[in-house]
Amino acid sequence: MTDAAIDTPQKTGEEFDFSTSAGKMAFIEAILFVSKDPVEPGKIMNFLNIFDVSEFEAIISRMDEVYKENHRGIFLKRTGGGLQLA
Repeated sequence: MTDAAIDTPQKTGEEFDFSTSAGKMAFIEAILFVSKDPVEPGKIMNFLNIFDVSEFEAIISRMDEVYKENHRGIFLKRTGGGLQLA
């Protein structure tokens, strides 16, 4: 995935509300869904203006919980220095 794809998301349908955890989770999920390669957490954090690693990790942990609680067919995977949906 190119840096441009993270730096300039396209507006289609509803826009993300980056001020909420749910909006941040939706954005992260969308980026990971369309990326064929692992995405570096730092790139996601920069775009979302998250400067605290513990805040980012809390969001990622919550995403993982939601996938498990809802018996989703996907899960978060840490690989190649980045995050990926599998």
